[in-house]
Amino acid sequence: MRLQPQLYVDTSGNPLGEPTFERVEFFDFESIELTSTVQDFRDISKVFTDYSKTFNVPASRTNNKIFRHYYDSSIIDGFDARIKQKAEIHINGILFKVGYLRLSKSLISNGRPKSYSVTFFGSLTNLSNVIGNA
Repeated sequence: MRLQPQLYVDTSGNPLGEPTFERVEFFDFESIELTSTVQDFRDISKVFTDYSKTFNVPASRTNNKIFRHYYDSSIIDGFDARIKQKAEIHINGILFKVGYLRLSKSLISNGRPKSYSVTFFGSLTNLSNVIGNA
């Protein structure tokens, strides 16, 4: 059985509200490499979650809608890459991981977008988010 990952990103624009997930399209050759880690629990400033290597998704019509034409700064109310968006990874249609997606850049060729570079982070980015400052 071939494992088929699906990535869903919140497009509601309200990180505190009810999410509205849309499916991101992938290149045929692209994969998601996810690393699960638990760092030294004595230093709560360290990463304490799953994360992926940065991977690319095509600048398709669907993805341009999801990322609200991030590459074009003249668009009002475009995608704000400073804020991690809620995201889910599903494998063969079954929920696998819940977390956040960070858009790091877009590749432009001949004035047209070609791809977006994104990174997935698990929902628990560091332990201090959970227990606060003691």
